[in-house]
Amino acid sequence: MKKYILLVLGTWMSFSYLQAVDIVNHSLTVDSDPYTCQSKEPVTLKNTVGIGIPDKNFYFEAERSGEYTKLYEGPGTGSYTVSPTVGTHTYIVASGTLKITMPRRMPQAEKAAAANTLPDVPGYTIGQYDVYTVTVNYHTENHDTTVYADIVTDLAHFSFTTTAGTPDPKTGKTFCGMDSYYKLIDELNESKPYDLKNGLQPTGNDPAKAAEERDLPVGTHRFAMYILNQYNEVQWCDVYNVTVKASACTSGLVYAKWDDFMLVDNGEGGGKGTYVAYQWYKDGKAIAGATKQWIRTTLPEYENAAPSGKYYVLITDKGGNSFYTCPTAFADLPQSSVSNPHKAAAAPSRKQLRNGRLYLIHEGRTYDVRGMEVPEAR
Repeated sequence: MKKYILLVLGTWMSFSYLQAVDIVNHSLTVDSDPYTCQSKEPVTLKNTVGIGIPDKNFYFEAERSGEYTKLYEGPGTGSYTVSPTVGTHTYIVASGTLKITMPRRMPQAEKAAAANTLPDVPGYTIGQYDVYTVTVNYHTENHDTTVYADIVTDLAHFSFTTTAGTPDPKTGKTFCGMDSYYKLIDELNESKPYDLKNGLQPTGNDPAKAAEERDLPVGTHRFAMYILNQYNEVQWCDVYNVTVKASACTSGLVYAKWDDFMLVDNGEGGGKGTYVAYQWYKDGKAIAGATKQWIRTTLPEYENAAPSGKYYVLITDKGGNSFYTCPTAFADLPQSSVSNPHKAAAAPSRKQLRNGRLYLIHEGRTYDVRGMEVPEAR
């Protein structure tokens, strides 16, 4: 009877001891490398057992599925380094002493809440579990931009795109962080995400698909575009500080030409400046494909009727400065200062495009858009 009582008492004491395993929690937050999406510096894991030296340490990573991956098994004095990716990760260091006849540990679920159920190590009595919760911060790219509102609508059309997964212009390396979804948030009104479908859009890991366009009024705006993985963890962030300024317009740069053309004076023959890029607008809307110095208002790709409405141009000069011309009806534009040769004779004239350049053919002679004869034109 005494032997039986002692056996029961010994078994109860063994289980009591096993269930009293210490769980020591550690929380670490580190920054990420923008080119690898891993921690900038390796993170060292080790046991913090203060009394005695365990026979072995066992290093595990807690998977999101609840399973454990054994990373390393080594002497009690060992340590292990990891380089986790952006997000939150859980690692376990089990400090164990070799046992001979002890039964396997029966973990208490409530003591293992930080890492689901702690892993068993057959053949060892676990004296302590160190639970490391390691958070790797996502990288943020800041973009400060000033744009000018459309001269008619007082709105600036702005495109938001991510830099994740794209080349870094400074280093030539490719930024990391492109994963499964993106989300655009108006950070000046954090309670109201912009009206994306369900707040998330799949990207297919293609940066070009992480894009949004908005018409912004005059003022200061702040947006954040987040890239997230399938676990809804933020992997990357682009912050846009957008200042929209009201636009002034410049008059006297656009002329009527050849009955149905408009032409920007580009500084030749006593003009106002030297310009390198153009975008024509009509009544507050950009005209698709109208990016030349001139526009023929009756071409189908511009409009299907004779000139009507208000036209203007967003002009960019060789210094990178952009400005609008003042909105003007075609009928109110002054005629080009260079004569229109076809108006001086009854003979018919025809217009012709050659290699993207516009010419007028009249009585066997060729004229460019400025009315200058170009006998050698091909």
